[in-house]
Order: sequence, then C-alpha cells, then structure tokens
Amino acid sequence: MGLSPAQVRSVAQLEHVIFEDLEVLTLPELALQQFIATQDQTTASRQMVLCMAASLARSSKAPWCKALVRAAEVEQLSLREPEVDLVGQSLLGTIDRTRLILGTKEGMFEQGVELGVTSTTLADQFEASGAAVYFLAQRQPKRLLGVFALKRQFSPVVRDVFTYYEAVHVHTHLLTTEKTKVANALANEIGAVTLRSELSAAEIRGLVQKITQSSKGTLVVSSITQGVQLSFLGTAPYKVKLSRVDDVHTLHQHLSSILTKTKKRFFWFKP
Repeated sequence: MGLSPAQVRSVAQLEHVIFEDLEVLTLPELALQQFIATQDQTTASRQMVLCMAASLARSSKAPWCKALVRAAEVEQLSLREPEVDLVGQSLLGTIDRTRLILGTKEGMFEQGVELGVTSTTLADQFEASGAAVYFLAQRQPKRLLGVFALKRQFSPVVRDVFTYYEAVHVHTHLLTTEKTKVANALANEIGAVTLRSELSAAEIRGLVQKITQSSKGTLVVSSITQGVQLSFLGTAPYKVKLSRVDDVHTLHQHLSSILTKTKKRFFWFKP
C-alpha cells in the first residue's frame, strides 16, 4: 500500500485503534457450540429438535440461522420446508401440525413461553462463555423444546495482533452492541482491550468522536458490505479497504510495517 510521507507520519502517531464491533475480529460464520433437547436427551430426540430448528432457520440468511442449518447438515438430517413467518426476531412455523417458534429469550417472552429456572440458568452459563443463546419452543401447548448456544470464532491471529498493539503502547478499544456477558467472555480471549458493550449505533459514533478528538492518531476499523474498512484519522487521514472480514492479519502486517519503519517500538519488543 503506497502512502504519502504525511500519511506515514499520521500512522506513526497512532495512539488508538477502535474496533466498531465484534464482526471485524471474528470469522463470518457462527458455530453451534452446544445444544440441549429439554424434554428428552436421547439421540432421537436431539436429532428431532435440531431438525425442527434447522428447518425453520433455513428460511433466514441470518448468521445464527445458517449455523443451525450447517449443524443439521453435518448430522445428515433431512430438513423440512415449512412456511415461516418472521415476527420480531423470532421465526414462527408449523411442522407436522406442531406450531413452533425459534428465537431469542425476548422472543420467547413475547410469545408467552416460560423458560423455567433450569433453562434460564443454562442460558446464563452459555452467555458467560461468550455464546449467543436461541430457543426452540412449541406454541400450542406452550413448552420449551431446545436451547442452542452459538459462538463467534476469532481469526487465529487476533490475539497476536492485540499483543503487538500493547507492546507498542497503542490503546485498543472494542465497541459493540453485544450483550455484556457475551462481550466480556469474548474480550477475555483476545487480551488487552478497553471494552464497551450493549451500545447503540449512535453511542458508538459518539465514543469514536470523543476518542478521536483527544488523540494525535486514531484508526477506526469498521465492517462494510464486503469486508473491512480502515479509517486513519489524524493529520493526514486516509482509508483502506480489505476484502475479507476475517483478514485481520493483513491489517496487522500493514500497521506493524509502518510502525516499525518509523521506529514506533520499544527496546523490549521484537517485531
């Protein structure tokens, strides 16, 4: 990447790197970490619950829905094609005359489905491990059928990148809309970072502006439709686009090369 002398100086003054959401640090696909069939833990019951959930999920392109479909495909389950309605963040459909709902805890409450103490405790444990939790329930009569824990997967080089920033005294910030429990667990996996969670889009913009105004040089890493955008804000601002959301390694090579050339490193750090 060719940079002007002014742009190189701008990067050399880098004090803060802001990641505007977890998506810029994780692989595009969620993974099914674990699921529980609440009525019966036999193999047949587990397969039936996963099959029903994936059959509803295949109507959506949401990452969590794709993860359920992939898990069912790995088990070689034959999925159905029910008519599905989207109500809020929940999917409603009927399979073999059984009316079903698939969605979040909030979606279950909206439909009057009681999760119970055991399932709520289980969901809290999943969230504390960094997983997002979804539920499958029967709508009439109302009863919970399954609990699914879906987790984001970090790019393998993410921890190395954050370790590098810490070594050269560049402060890292992770701003996210994610729940605090989930965000805290994921942030622990990547090391030193200032975390702010459960933020609205407006709050994220406000924090980015506040940090930028008090800094000589700031890099903002944002998700875009087909990848990641790096916005260098300083005396000579410029933008770089990466084609893949998980290409954190390219970002690391780009920054470490410039910072090393401009001597922004300390004697205990070996590039």
